[in-house]
Amino acid sequence: MDRQVVHSDCYGPLCFGGDICRRMAKHARRYEVKLAIFSKGGTLNTTVSGEPFLRHPHEQALLPGVAKGLAAMAATDGDLMFAITSNQQGLISGDNSMLKAVETEMLYYLDLLPPGIIARCYFCSEDGLSVWGGDWRGFVALPPPTTHKEVRYQAPEPGMLLLAMQEAQINDRSNVIFIGDRPEDEQAAAAAGVAFQWSSHWRSQYIGARD
Repeated sequence: MDRQVVHSDCYGPLCFGGDICRRMAKHARRYEVKLAIFSKGGTLNTTVSGEPFLRHPHEQALLPGVAKGLAAMAATDGDLMFAITSNQQGLISGDNSMLKAVETEMLYYLDLLPPGIIARCYFCSEDGLSVWGGDWRGFVALPPPTTHKEVRYQAPEPGMLLLAMQEAQINDRSNVIFIGDRPEDEQAAAAAGVAFQWSSHWRSQYIGARD
């Protein structure tokens, strides 16, 4: 996906915003984004009840602009890959009942999104030591990325981003953008060496848009 980033308030699908965007405009550089990674909670979804944490998978709802935004990005470039990461508070390695609950949560969430649009999902334990990856078919525990054996996965650590890039076979970090809603997400992107965009900036252009 080859897109010129123009200025800090252009609100293009891959506008990075702020100082980063202005620097890109100044130097008139072009970036080909091949992988867009989204933090899940607070970026793509919220709870129906308005509570900060889910009590049941069916309490999930898409935030305004998410479905339209993902579909628009996919329509712009059919080769653009999408991945989701999720820090799971309360998930302890070895707790199979909690692991099953998180898998159910992730699978239900995938059903809310445009069909087949997400290539891969990742979630990690609260201590950041374990990670699982998968898609609508289910999830499995994953080994660390081959280049970072000691990495942790809970943001602000970059483990899930590095795994997503490895599985997508992307070596050039300028081909990746991470979209999130917390300072920890921004720090994880910096640690992974990839671009970051605030989710509110990304969603804003699609809120109120017709399907």
